[in-house]
Formats: sequence, C-alpha cells, structure tokens
Amino acid sequence: MAGKVAERPVGSVQPVGLVDRIAERAAAQHLRLGPSQTQALQVLAELERGGAGVYLHGPAGRGKTWLLDAVTACSDVPVTRVHASALFTRLDAEVGRRLHAPDRLVAGLDAVLGDGRLLCFDELEVTDPDDAGMVEHLLLRMGARGVPVLLTSNQAPADLLTDPRWQHWGRGLRRIVEERFVVRHLDDGVDYRTLGATTPFASGRVLASSAVPVGGEPAGLISGGRPLPVVRHGEQLWAEFRALLDRPTGRQDYLLLARHAPAFGLSGVPNLGAVDADPRQRFVVLVDVLHDAGTRLLLALDEGVGATEPWPCLPPRTISRLSLLDWSAGGS
Repeated sequence: MAGKVAERPVGSVQPVGLVDRIAERAAAQHLRLGPSQTQALQVLAELERGGAGVYLHGPAGRGKTWLLDAVTACSDVPVTRVHASALFTRLDAEVGRRLHAPDRLVAGLDAVLGDGRLLCFDELEVTDPDDAGMVEHLLLRMGARGVPVLLTSNQAPADLLTDPRWQHWGRGLRRIVEERFVVRHLDDGVDYRTLGATTPFASGRVLASSAVPVGGEPAGLISGGRPLPVVRHGEQLWAEFRALLDRPTGRQDYLLLARHAPAFGLSGVPNLGAVDADPRQRFVVLVDVLHDAGTRLLLALDEGVGATEPWPCLPPRTISRLSLLDWSAGGS
C-alpha cells in the first residue's frame, strides 16, 4: 500500500499558519503541550518556508507522532504520511518489480511516495546498511523533487547506524540530516503513551500461561509460500513464541497476521534477556507491526517469568509500547 496522501477538504484552509493550526488542534483535544513540544512547533514553520525538513527525535512517547499526525491533518498541501516499517516493506516490493530497470530505486520511491508535496515519515530506525542506503536515497529524491520532509525517530542523527561494523555506511545519511534538516530533541520527561491510552493495542493484556486457550483450528495463513504456525480461536489468532520467532519470519508475515484478526496472542513468551538476538529482534518488529496496525496484543508468559515491567533488554520504543498493556495478571 502506498503512503497515504492526506488532503484538507476544499474551503477548510484557514488564514493562519501551520503552527497556529496545530496549536488549535491541541487545544481542541484538551492537550497541554510540554516545553520541548512547544519549541518543536516553532521549528515546524520550516516546512512552510520550503526547507529540506525537520527531524524530531527523543525517547518513546514524547509526542513526536502526535506532532507528525497534526502536521498531516493541518497542512495546506497534500501530505504523504508513511511509517518506516510500511515504507521499507513496500519499497522492497516495488524495487523487486523493477529488478532489471536501471532506475529501479528512484521509480520504486516515486511509486511508494505518490504525489504528496510534504512527506511525513514516522519512527525512522536505521539498524543496517540497506536501511541507511534506502533512507539516504529517499531524502535525496525528496530534495530533488523539492518536497520537504518531517522525520521522527528515537535516534539522534549522530546515532544513526553507529555499529562499528557498518558505521561508514551511515555517513551519507547522517550528513544529509545534520546539514539540511532542522533538528530538535523532544523530551519533557513524560511518556504520554502511559497517560490514558485507549488504542486497540493498548487494550491488550499480559496473561499467565494457564490462561492460554487450548486447541484451535489452523489459521491456514500462507506467507511467501510458507504456512505460518498460527491457530484461530474465534476472533483471535495465537502462535507459540518459539514456533513463530525462532524461524526467519518478518514484517510481511506479521502484517498478514494483523490483517486477519483484531487480536493476536503469543504464548510461551520467555525471559527475552535470555534468548538469542534474532528472535528478540523479531519480537520487537512484531510489536511494532501490531501496534501500528491497531491489533490487540495478548502475551502469555512462561512459568517463572516475572511481569513487573517490560524487559530492559528491549529498545525504549518497545518498552513504551508494552507498558500500555495490562500487566496485572501475567507472570509468577
């Protein structure tokens, strides 16, 4: 699915600037913006002046996505709003369709990004050279088209792909952000996700192992020619942690799960600090996909795994999202 292009209805443009409209939106939602969010509002004026863009970064839950969605809703121009996980998935597919074309990456980017005159790119995370290269090409392409970009990330520009093995692959991306973007750090010390979150994902729970439903019918979901080890219980899909995440599953598989049920349960969840890096990273991606898809998440912990708080071995973004769940019944 291409990035969503949001356009304000004809006649809805008000004789005030983008920043004023966002402030009005916050007031209408009875939101009191923190100091760093208020400062970021002023920086967002760069988007109206035709700058290369704005880069908002900071810990999870500090209002970055709210600001990005507010820009999407309040802009006077057509906006393409994409999430990093969906962008990379779709871009891989579009480039694959043009495998023998010399301009396959540029054509793939254009197909994904559509005709928006402003790009809002949420939750950038760069963990490998392929991601760094794609984002670098994306920003260069937007610059060539004269399209400003609003980026949000948990990572500061200097922290993009700093793994010593690949650090040199991220130099071009870091240079573009640092030289062409207005960069602001958002952190008022409050995780706003924990304050009365009411999303479907946040209605999920952490369960004791005894609460896992037994039996169930095979869901019959095929991804990439492979059946996924998932069973159906009414409107819920369930999988066992090791069966799903010890194998090379990925974002496309988890998107398929999210499309086929409003709730997904994962049983046999171990202490993630004691599992290998690959299944732990797959768990992180699974949480991201289900959160962004609005899918209710049910986690059933192994016997002996405590549930006082999400595991500190996970990225801050994942910890913040798991904190939205009801942890009162899980663990031992």
